[in-house]
Amino acid sequence: MRKLLFLGLLVLLAATARASMDPASWINSDPLLKAIQKEGPRTVARELYSSKDGWSYVLTNIRTGDLQWFAVADRLRPGLSGVALRDWSEAMSRAMETIPRHVLASADKKSLPIICSPEGDETPAGSPEVTARHVNHLLRVVRGVHDARLEKKRITCLQNLTEARAELETLIRQDL
Repeated sequence: MRKLLFLGLLVLLAATARASMDPASWINSDPLLKAIQKEGPRTVARELYSSKDGWSYVLTNIRTGDLQWFAVADRLRPGLSGVALRDWSEAMSRAMETIPRHVLASADKKSLPIICSPEGDETPAGSPEVTARHVNHLLRVVRGVHDARLEKKRITCLQNLTEARAELETLIRQDL
């Protein structure tokens, strides 16, 4: 009976320790990629999201467009939904500034409209002018993607970005 109780306590402690990812597992992309492969994207995404520092750190690195962190983003995507998916999509919108072909290839029907329609609250200041500059930059880099396999996504993204720019221009005129 004591052994059974002891084993039960060990299992409970192990589960509690696993509930929040150790920062060492998300500080670099390699351990995170291994965790996603071993535990699955949903489990890792849930653990990262429950640690706001971890989630914020991972999103910040995805935004850089670094290909290692893009690999993390790409593998995390199937495990995301709701606000976490929106956060991920906004980070991917920033990554698209430097790696547009990779981001378009990774985007799916749910994430493409979010990636290609950045909102003002995505910027530190929440400024329509700052967001408009981001949208204009995305228009330029997406126009530069020439890959037949991505043409449909590219056209959809350009349409969404053009609509976002028109909305932002209206907002900016109203503020004047």
